[in-house]
Amino acid sequence: MKSSKDNSNKILDLSLSLKNIAKMSDDEILSKINKAEIEKKIESEFSDLYARLNYGDDFLKIFAEKPELIFEYEKIVKSLTFDFNITQITTRKFKVGDYLSVIFPENIDKSLKTKINVRIKEFKESSDWKSLIYYVEANSRYESKEKLIKYLHKKVKEHLYFSHYIYHSKKSSRHDRLKIIDLYIDKNKSLSCTKKDHLLELINIKIGIDDTTSFLSPNNKIFLKSFIENETNKFLIKNYCDEIRKKALKVSVKSLTEESIFTISDVEVGSATLDYLSDDVIKSDLRYNNSFSELKNIISYESKENKKRFADIITELLLE
Repeated sequence: MKSSKDNSNKILDLSLSLKNIAKMSDDEILSKINKAEIEKKIESEFSDLYARLNYGDDFLKIFAEKPELIFEYEKIVKSLTFDFNITQITTRKFKVGDYLSVIFPENIDKSLKTKINVRIKEFKESSDWKSLIYYVEANSRYESKEKLIKYLHKKVKEHLYFSHYIYHSKKSSRHDRLKIIDLYIDKNKSLSCTKKDHLLELINIKIGIDDTTSFLSPNNKIFLKSFIENETNKFLIKNYCDEIRKKALKVSVKSLTEESIFTISDVEVGSATLDYLSDDVIKSDLRYNNSFSELKNIISYESKENKKRFADIITELLLE
């Protein structure tokens, strides 16, 4: 342990408390957060996804029959490469023409290939594509043509992903926001969903489908997998509890192996005390703290004697 002897007991106590949280059962964890609210959000997302697939257009109905194809579709989009018409204007300025061609990997599903071609055509004719090429020419600077191409690949794929189509196309309806539950360790070193009097922020649990990322992202992937297999919400709830346990164990280890998991900023906002900071961390943080730097500037040209006298006065005031 790198912490000083004076604060080592505090840190060890915190580490043990985190280890105990990592051993908590699902029911013990759920008693600290609103289980009914989580279940309601999961059921709402399942119903919403079912309705979008089954009552959408012809493109979506392909996936209504076999929702597992969503994963296959997203993987294909991820593997696509594109050909652009790029002209270099100056050293770091480029112009992108209207031309956009897609290069498919071999042996992909013909129906999905057809659908992707249709979506590429729609994208090329959309204001989104025109806005993208205008942005590149008017506002952006790139170190090389290769980096610009990488950026364009990323932006085009974002529009092609299934998640974008189902939640952000003109044909889609409004989607409720992703529910995020913030969990903390409070001053009593217990798991809490209340920020007031917290010691540290432990984890943000994301419940539902994140419509800003692909269905290949970890949270969306496990949610869609549960939907496909027609699992009850118990599967997802267990996954959220597992996330909390893993994070608690990770922070427990971190508190013992790093010099400090807190900074002077945590002390300033009242989410930690100096007990958790080693002398070296306090000195290091204060050295680059704006308030402390301003204080040092006041006496920067004073003699050693006056600097010591000033420090003694500050010490007396702090101890009053």
